[in-house]
Amino acid sequence: MSFIRKLILAAAASVTSSLAFALPVTLNALDANWTGHTGGANVQYLDSDYNGSQDKIIWGDHRGWSGYRFKNSNLPAVVNTGETFVLGEFTHWNNDITSNTAISSAELTLSTELDILGTSLTDGPYNFTFGHDETLNGHHGQKCGWFIFWHCKNVFYEYDVDDIVTLENVVTSQSFQIDNYIFSMEILGFTGYQSQFYTPENKKTSANILARLNVIEIVSVPEPGTLALFGLALVGLGVSRRLRS
Repeated sequence: MSFIRKLILAAAASVTSSLAFALPVTLNALDANWTGHTGGANVQYLDSDYNGSQDKIIWGDHRGWSGYRFKNSNLPAVVNTGETFVLGEFTHWNNDITSNTAISSAELTLSTELDILGTSLTDGPYNFTFGHDETLNGHHGQKCGWFIFWHCKNVFYEYDVDDIVTLENVVTSQSFQIDNYIFSMEILGFTGYQSQFYTPENKKTSANILARLNVIEIVSVPEPGTLALFGLALVGLGVSRRLRS
């Protein structure tokens, strides 16, 4: 390899760099609160584990109550950037409630306390919304048969229909910088990266909420001397080509 070519490669290497890496991050605390909803009757926000956060929301009346709860993962926990981890467990109780008492959506607000490269910081709050489909159980229809003459009557067929919970927005936090790295937290969805799940009537369903901490390394800006070296190498290459032509 010629001296000029070596000079060009050395200068280019100093201009930019690309590095695949995983940085360990400690998730020290997670503050989760139900902070809003649409629709519903007698909606209540509860602190089910008595830690100061309203981690549970319920709706309904004396006939029955349905609701959501978000339970943090065991903390503190060490996660690596770029890898999926469990942020917490989401649970839905689907009970038989009075018509028109169900919510149509609920909003969960999260804030995190992180330890990155020896620096402690709080990230958030950021919100994501769960859409709620309180499906009707059973339907009206007709039952027909011969009774002296052909006769039909309206009947109500009873059967249970699963309710549907949908994570309506996949969330990425605001970016924050530590040293030469830019971080952001991304909420990916339920277990299996699904955006929704189903809960049978008079049952409860739980699913993990997955997240990922993304990181980008800031590419260093070359010093003036490096730029001059790179330019000198290009000039030398041009001169060399003209001499050969």
